[in-house]
Amino acid sequence: MKKIVIACWYRNASILPYTLKALTKHVPQYRTEVVMAGENEPWCTSIRRFCRVTSEPFLLMLEDYITVDADAQLLEMAWDRAKDYGCVRLLPCPGSEDTAAEFGPIHPEERYSVSLQASIWQPDALLSVTEDGKTAWDAEIGGMRRYAANPTYRTVCTNRNAISYDNAMRGLKILPDVLAKAEAML
Repeated sequence: MKKIVIACWYRNASILPYTLKALTKHVPQYRTEVVMAGENEPWCTSIRRFCRVTSEPFLLMLEDYITVDADAQLLEMAWDRAKDYGCVRLLPCPGSEDTAAEFGPIHPEERYSVSLQASIWQPDALLSVTEDGKTAWDAEIGGMRRYAANPTYRTVCTNRNAISYDNAMRGLKILPDVLAKAEAML
């Protein structure tokens, strides 16, 4: 069964109910799991623990992504491509080198070619960009170099949003207006 995994840092757990409600509203066809990173277990360690016990691709979301819309058809197309790529980005940021098609490659050395924005990951590919003891930010920054150096995995992205969301945080601060908007929407 296709699965969404929300990787949540323990300090942001108060956002989680909004994230779960929004996902249930916009993508109810997928099972949702939460991977919680604790005070004594950094984000990368937690997600790597999950990746080691799963073999199926999964849609990775962070806890502060409040889903506002989803294109069910484009999501299904992304799942179909997930078996052939290490990562399928669901937002064109950065965009593809090929904008004529529905999906296109992201150059491995493109800034933010590795991002923890909404993406469908092969577990082994996410393991290749993360390191135990590191943060999500470390995975994005350092992961780009490791990913670019590994020809096994490549990333494609949609050329339009398959899933859209509001970011409920800026820096380490929760944005009350985004949560209020989510509450009204749900």
